[in-house]
Amino acid sequence: MKKLDLVVVVFAALTFASVAAAQSPAFNVATVDCQCSPSSAKVAAYNAALSPLRRKCTESISKVAAEAWASGQDAQKYGLHQNGLSILRLTNTAIPNGIRMSCAGIMAALLILIEK
Repeated sequence: MKKLDLVVVVFAALTFASVAAAQSPAFNVATVDCQCSPSSAKVAAYNAALSPLRRKCTESISKVAAEAWASGQDAQKYGLHQNGLSILRLTNTAIPNGIRMSCAGIMAALLILIEK
């Protein structure tokens, strides 16, 4: 490989990595949920679901988004029609305003309830 080609490849890799890291948790969970490039309306729905959880969850919002996606995948294994967005909404509803707690724990409890 020529020196210039190597520089181009390294630059492209670094650019891709920085763009991927710059995406919001809402964009990331919307992308994996739909397995597509989500529309701005879809990302806005995920952002609206994540926003109140910033005040309610003890975990980082990135961790909450990842847990919601994983919980949605688990629910789908049992034939339930849940995805990351519905899990985020259920979690928000389950935690009263003014309370901070583990959202991952709430998601686990919700899964147990909806799988029965």
